[in-house]
Amino acid sequence: MKLRLWFVMMAGLLLGCADQSLVYNTDLSPAYSPTEYGYGAGRRDLTTVIYGDPFQLGEESFQAQFIEVLNRHQSFLQPTHFTTAPGPSARPIYRALFLFDRAIVTPTQVCTAPDRVPPVDLGDTVRVTAAFCRWGGYLSTVTGEVRVDRVDDPRFDDLIGQMILLLFPPVDPNDDGERWLFAHTGE
Repeated sequence: MKLRLWFVMMAGLLLGCADQSLVYNTDLSPAYSPTEYGYGAGRRDLTTVIYGDPFQLGEESFQAQFIEVLNRHQSFLQPTHFTTAPGPSARPIYRALFLFDRAIVTPTQVCTAPDRVPPVDLGDTVRVTAAFCRWGGYLSTVTGEVRVDRVDDPRFDDLIGQMILLLFPPVDPNDDGERWLFAHTGE
């Protein structure tokens, strides 16, 4: 019940931005938990893998600029450091994947075979599929689209901010509804 409430609240926020972007295909694995996010990504480097270059900037340039966008947006839980060159603080079994202008596939495919997800031509629309992955599968995933033509467009920044909130929610899908967000009753 509380998980549904969280998504209804987030959907309401996103609908307010409907003329700006579209966010869909949000999925939390039963394996996801805020505690696991904290262990795998909180206050440490999070290995970030990026496929695609929607603005034709060159892979290295686009990835550097996109990492800056990601690091401006943080989870409610605790900050992480998105990076394509993780240091020793990174937990190797966790990673964030971002696929640009790719076909829609299952969350498991995004995490296990991102290099096999075929590109698609969406014209002026940029599609981003994001996944928080743990070795062997996905923990959460979300897809968004927006019509932009540059990485520094505020609408693109807003889309990524919305997606990060949904990718790392402060809710546990396995919770029985008695505890919510950070509250723990000790039961």
